[in-house]
Amino acid sequence: MKKLMVTTLFGLAAVLVVAVSGGRDAVGQNSAAPANPLPVSLAKFYPPENRAPVYYLAMHELAMPFSGVMADVMEQDMANARAGYEKFKEQYVRVAAMVPEWQALFPLQPVDDLGTALASGDPGKIMASGDAVGRVCHQCHLTATAPAQQVYRWDKFGDIAVPDPLSKRDVDFAMLMRMMEGNFAGIAGDLQQGQVENARMAFQGFDARFQAMAGTCELCHETERRYFVDPDIAAARKQLGEALNGASIDPAATGKLMETIGRESCAKCHLVHVPAAYAQQVFGRGGH
Repeated sequence: MKKLMVTTLFGLAAVLVVAVSGGRDAVGQNSAAPANPLPVSLAKFYPPENRAPVYYLAMHELAMPFSGVMADVMEQDMANARAGYEKFKEQYVRVAAMVPEWQALFPLQPVDDLGTALASGDPGKIMASGDAVGRVCHQCHLTATAPAQQVYRWDKFGDIAVPDPLSKRDVDFAMLMRMMEGNFAGIAGDLQQGQVENARMAFQGFDARFQAMAGTCELCHETERRYFVDPDIAAARKQLGEALNGASIDPAATGKLMETIGRESCAKCHLVHVPAAYAQQVFGRGGH
């Protein structure tokens, strides 16, 4: 079971390697690749083509009056609900025109029906019409929100260059991950083959490259990382090194330490970052 767990964690590490290194060519070779929900024209509303996330901000300007309308209705403040509706409809039409490929996703009839319901003053009709408008928004968000955030909000893994502590040359993030994963897998493989010195060398490579990888966090994150590369993981790496350099090596102890590192650092970090890395590969920036 322990061997299976460690092997599985190696597989998870390889997933991220594929995610950050496959490239657009690899995606293009897969005829089953999903259709891109992000139109090319969306790119001009986000960095680097624009200084601000214009479309994202426009959506907030759309959401606020809509939520305000429904809040006013629940407070029986129909005058402000009707005034808020006019602001909402104006912004709805403006946002619908921003991305031509998405204009059909902004039907005007449900919005007009909401205006009619507000004019009637009937709370039941208003809430039903508001729900219909909400479903229009939700349907688009289901397909586009996650990839848009991952492509336009997240920094790109492919843009990260890291000094490799072993080769003494700069490598891209994907290459560092491949080499570090090979070192980590080599520890267990060498021990199983009885090659203790090779296992120790593999650990030294893994530990050095892990520290180099941990130094890249600040390239995207503005605050200190308190997980994945935290003191607990550093302690587990130190204990693994000590266990490997002992007079005799306890396979159960080294296996447990490797499992801890794989589960608490590698696997959990991948759960957060792999979806964004995949989205960036499949959807690119603005569909390019």
